[in-house]
Amino acid sequence: MKDNTDKLRTEARQDLLARGALTTAKEAGREQQFLCLQTKHPQEYKTAFNSWAVAMWKWIDEGVTPEQENVWRAKLLAERRRFCPVNDSTASVIPGDLDMEHWLQSFLVERAFFKCGLHHKKDGDPVWFQKFAQFQSTAKLLNDALPFVELAGLTKRKTSRKQLGKRSLRFWILYLWIPGCFWAMQNGGITAYLRWRKPDGTDSEYSEHSVSNMVSELKLWRPFPPLYWGIGSDGLPTPVR
Repeated sequence: MKDNTDKLRTEARQDLLARGALTTAKEAGREQQFLCLQTKHPQEYKTAFNSWAVAMWKWIDEGVTPEQENVWRAKLLAERRRFCPVNDSTASVIPGDLDMEHWLQSFLVERAFFKCGLHHKKDGDPVWFQKFAQFQSTAKLLNDALPFVELAGLTKRKTSRKQLGKRSLRFWILYLWIPGCFWAMQNGGITAYLRWRKPDGTDSEYSEHSVSNMVSELKLWRPFPPLYWGIGSDGLPTPVR
């Protein structure tokens, strides 16, 4: 039984990250580069992807014990009729074990992004909250208090600018390592992409040293030396300078 659960869990997780990487690449305007580098450097891409998968699931699983995950899995399997395609308990198409494993792993992914978003000042964005309506419904079904505790604590939360800066750097490098093609880029190309506009209208960016330290801290793999400096304004990989 456990072997089958582990197999379904691995399959669901691999599928979620592979599809999620492509979706994020599209949203970041990097779909063409993402697919090109994946095809041009398949072995390097695979190694980088595997290191990213380990880091991503470590982040996603923070605060969730294997025991808690099993409790939620059992609850979802017991309530699988709630997830019929037509939302009808008499439907002939009842979700299978793999379908429910996908739902559980997707819930864990959304849980991590929901918590992260609240710590990255998304609490004032109604569109962002709307995206997590289904997640909150599932959290209620599973008796997961996290989203509601996080929401209740919004008015008390105070994050220093320094803490927010480091936390943001960690998130963006992790989030875009594969989808944003960071895995093939030098630190300078990454910092150029992560440049942001400050309230006074001036541009600011993380230092290459900070990026290097964060990549090491997250244990993300990339070719040495990196394949490219970054992605140019023409959308093409820029040769190493």
